[in-house]
Amino acid sequence: MTSPFSRPSEFQGSKASGSSRPSEFRGTKTSRFPIDGHVHFYRHHDLGKLLEAVRRSPAFRAGSNGEPGFGLCLTEDARHSCFEELRSGARQIPGWSAVPLAERGSLLLCRGGATEAESLADSGAVKERTEAVSSGEAILVSSGFQTVSAEGLEVLSLFSTHRPADGRSLIDTVREIHEHNAVAVLPWAFGKWWGRRGRVLQTLLEDRSRPPVAIGDNFGRAAGLPGLEPREVARRFGLLFLPGSDPLPLPGREMRAGRYGFYLQSPANWDAPGADLVQQLRQLQSGDSAAGPEDEESQPKELEVFGQRTNWADFARDQVDLRLGKKP
Repeated sequence: MTSPFSRPSEFQGSKASGSSRPSEFRGTKTSRFPIDGHVHFYRHHDLGKLLEAVRRSPAFRAGSNGEPGFGLCLTEDARHSCFEELRSGARQIPGWSAVPLAERGSLLLCRGGATEAESLADSGAVKERTEAVSSGEAILVSSGFQTVSAEGLEVLSLFSTHRPADGRSLIDTVREIHEHNAVAVLPWAFGKWWGRRGRVLQTLLEDRSRPPVAIGDNFGRAAGLPGLEPREVARRFGLLFLPGSDPLPLPGREMRAGRYGFYLQSPANWDAPGADLVQQLRQLQSGDSAAGPEDEESQPKELEVFGQRTNWADFARDQVDLRLGKKP
C-alpha cells in the first residue's frame, strides 16, 4: 500500500510563469531552524513590534549563513487573511519587506524599507535577496489556519494554503487537513480540554482510523494549571509536540511572538521551504498509527523545544482582559 506521506505537498505550489531562477540560498539540513508553531497577525497588532520581538528571541539565528533566522507558522482564523495581504503588497510593515517565494504558501519578511522591497520582489533580484538574508535578518512566514470544530475544539492547519471550514466534526476536520497535505495540530486552550470536549479529544486520539495529528501548547499556559498536560498527552500517544506563542488578540500581546516553539532542520531548498518542513514532520509522524496508550509500539516523537511559558500573574491578567473584552 502506498504511504500517504509520499504524496507531494500542495504547499510547494508552482513557480510563476517565466520564473526559472535558481534558489538564492540553500540550506544544508545540518543546522537547527527555530519555528514558532502558532502565530496570529491580528489587525490591531503592531506587526513591526511583533517582528522585532521575534528578532530578540534567544532562538533567533542571527548571522545564519545566508538563511532566514526564524520561522513563523501563521494560524489565521476566518476573519483574517494577513498572509495574502502581505504577499500581494496590500499590507505593509514599516521597516520590513515582504518577499514572496516560488512556493505559494511561503514568504520572507526582510528588514529593509520600501526601496528594498521593490527590488527584492523582482524575480531576477537574486543577488539583492541573497544579501537581505546574509546576516539572518529575515523571517520565514508560512501560511496556515486555525479552525473550530463542531465540538468547539480548535484545530491548526500548518503549512497550508487550504482554509478548512469551521463547524465540521473534529475527525472530519483532521482528515480534511491531512488530505491537503498539511499538518494537523490540536492546540491547548484554557478550559477546552476539560469535560465533554476533553472526552471528544481522547476519543479522537484513541481512534485507530484517524490520520496523524500533533499536540500543541502555547506561551500563555501557566505552569501548574489543572487538566491535561499537552506534552504528556503527546508522549502518552506517541505524537509530535509542536508548541507556539499564540499571541492573544489583546494590546501588546504581539510582543510574545517567538518566545515558544520547536526546532526542525534547516530546509535544503529555500525556494520551497514549507514542503521541506512538512516532509520532515511527515517522516517523524510515520510511526503514528493512532496507537492507544497501551500499545508498546507507540513511541513518543521528541523534537527539541525552546522558550518557556508565562507566569501565573500574566496568565490571570490575560484571562481578565479577555473576559472584559479589552480592546486596544
